[in-house]
Amino acid sequence: MAVTTIPLPKGKGSVPAAVADGKEAPAAHVYVLYFQGNASSIPPRLPDTSWVLRAVSDSTAVNLAPLQLTFVCLSYRGFWTSRGRPSERGLRIDAEAGVQWIAELHESKFGNGDRGPVPVPILLVWGQSIGSGVATNLAATGRLPATMPIKGLILETPFLSVRAMLETLYPQKWLP
Repeated sequence: MAVTTIPLPKGKGSVPAAVADGKEAPAAHVYVLYFQGNASSIPPRLPDTSWVLRAVSDSTAVNLAPLQLTFVCLSYRGFWTSRGRPSERGLRIDAEAGVQWIAELHESKFGNGDRGPVPVPILLVWGQSIGSGVATNLAATGRLPATMPIKGLILETPFLSVRAMLETLYPQKWLP
């Protein structure tokens, strides 16, 4: 798993000094849970995800400040440094565990309201290629903490079906 958190100091509004210094919670905290494609691992994909951080941080279209953004790039079983063999059930469990981890991170960082206002958690799920299937399955059927509902789904190079994917990869039409 690769994790990074950045404050978004730009936008139309200004970030109060206490938020920028980490002494005060931002109004909202966006979490992006990223699922990689089949023939990839997290490190080579980081440049492809970093443009999102820059685009959001540099945006002047809406008042984003004060806001924080945490990217969680999950490497499910059998991918990158994760052990095990991938399976549909295993990928679903890993995706649900990723959301649970984010919910626990949010609570450990900001508390449950006993230390002051808690930033609104905004969970976006981003899947690339086969990761689109993992992201869609999580959004459709995942067991999610009540405090961490999915607010958006980003699908990058998704496939409509396994058959359509195979026909695209193997245009010779030798598949039944």
